[in-house]
Amino acid sequence: MGAATPVLWRTAPEEVRPPTEQEFSAQVDLAVADIPDDVRDRIHSIYSEHRESTLRDHLLDWVFYEAWRWGDGWVTGEHGGRTLGVFHDPLAQRVRGAVVARVMGA
Repeated sequence: MGAATPVLWRTAPEEVRPPTEQEFSAQVDLAVADIPDDVRDRIHSIYSEHRESTLRDHLLDWVFYEAWRWGDGWVTGEHGGRTLGVFHDPLAQRVRGAVVARVMGA
């Protein structure tokens, strides 16, 4: 049996109070400023390979479900541990929309 692997988790979305606009903007700014190169590359790749917006948004949501946490930012290989995806997280979807718009220059 191998060594234990840390798994990063967070509070379930329904247990978190809604952020203020200031808090939301601060998290978006941090996500854009600290975005790992591999995540930026995945976002650009998804945009170039998928023109249909519903599929593209679904794939982009999963980038955020797996690699980004409110308050913790990016939790990828560059920033530590393995993550459990938190899917259908409306807050991650909102942040994804704001971050992707800035990353893609929309």
